[in-house]
Amino acid sequence: MKYLISRHIFCILQFAQGIDDSCPISKETVQIVDNCPPNEQQWIEASERKNCLAYAKYCENPDKFAYHCVINSNLNETLEVCAYVQNIVGGNLKLCREYF
Repeated sequence: MKYLISRHIFCILQFAQGIDDSCPISKETVQIVDNCPPNEQQWIEASERKNCLAYAKYCENPDKFAYHCVINSNLNETLEVCAYVQNIVGGNLKLCREYF
């Protein structure tokens, strides 16, 4: 289930680029990591380390800018990225396309 959620979040991030609801600075925050934080405490620590708030000022909607840990579209790398929070509606994986 965690994988499916991460995959959906990644797809939403990719799709957002096409509908002008993304922040251009997101691409500069992408970093390959070994894995995503496995629990809430480690997620908070990773979020603090990534410090997305430092980049938020470059976005039109800084209050929507947040830490994400996702799997790339080739399913062969795990990425940390700062990007807008998106609602997942329908979870259509066909909306995915290469983003980073």
